[in-house]
Amino acid sequence: MQHNNLQRIFKFYSAQHETQNLKNYTFDEYEKTVNRMVLGDYNKFCKDFEIPISKEDQKEVFRKKSIKTHNSVNFEKFQDILEEIFFIQDSEERIMMKKKEIKMLQESNL
Repeated sequence: MQHNNLQRIFKFYSAQHETQNLKNYTFDEYEKTVNRMVLGDYNKFCKDFEIPISKEDQKEVFRKKSIKTHNSVNFEKFQDILEEIFFIQDSEERIMMKKKEIKMLQESNL
């Protein structure tokens, strides 16, 4: 169920950049297009879902996972991106917690 919902979200955002050209596409061309997400689609997804990492990190993750010739990602790479985003978020939260612990230890030693 979650996989299907995520796939629907992916297809929705992947189709964002092609709304004007739909009547010029064959079904196969359209299907190929909506199965790839470009950076602009991804940026819109990140904004809409309030992805909790910096925009620089968002772009870096996308660029690492993108297919270089098309500067786009397929659904599998999109899933990889989401995993990496949540890894980054978790890492940033752990760093913040460690910094707080260090500060508390430093204050208690004063």
